[in-house]
Amino acid sequence: MDINNRKEISLSPSKNAPTVKEILNDIKVEGILSNAVLINIGVNWESETLRDKILTILELIENQIVD
Repeated sequence: MDINNRKEISLSPSKNAPTVKEILNDIKVEGILSNAVLINIGVNWESETLRDKILTILELIENQIVD
């Protein structure tokens, strides 16, 4: 992730936000939430990997142009 390219994200509270206790007591909601978090983490890792590969390719291209 590019530190210089980070955007501030703010979430506003939901009018009907469940409490943590309500989420943990509902197995379906807990499962959905945990899957969403895991998918998000995986997608972020993939994005970082692709970004690194793109930067490597751009560096190789730049070195070829200079040489």
